[in-house]
Amino acid sequence: MRSGRSVRLVLAVAFASGLTWAICQSIGLGAATPYGVVMAAVFIRPGFDHWPREEIVVLPLLALFALSLGTALSPLLAAPLVWQFAVITAIAQLIGQALPDKVMLLRNLLAALAVLPLLGSDMSWLGTWQQLLAVLVGMAVALTI
Repeated sequence: MRSGRSVRLVLAVAFASGLTWAICQSIGLGAATPYGVVMAAVFIRPGFDHWPREEIVVLPLLALFALSLGTALSPLLAAPLVWQFAVITAIAQLIGQALPDKVMLLRNLLAALAVLPLLGSDMSWLGTWQQLLAVLVGMAVALTI
């Protein structure tokens, strides 16, 4: 029985990742597609239980805030990329501590999403917008499976 659930999880992650990739490519997100694929894989819950309603409402707003945080702060930090990752992650973690306990699972996600804009060499607000769309597509696909 346990191995059946493991196989089901692998198939669900593969399906969500593939569907997210296809959707992102078809709407022209190009380089932002991997962000959506990773989010689709991460958002599949191992027990296949549903995400709490409070978190589903907060997810898009949190993604928007986190990606904007990374895009806005990066030009202000005239430092090596590793230092930028450290500073933006620390700030995101501090802000995440202010989240209510009902959405505690999202605290680490805030830091992970905040550093996504730093991964691209051509960081811009347009690229961040495309990353946000890809992340939202990945979240939507994972939440529907």
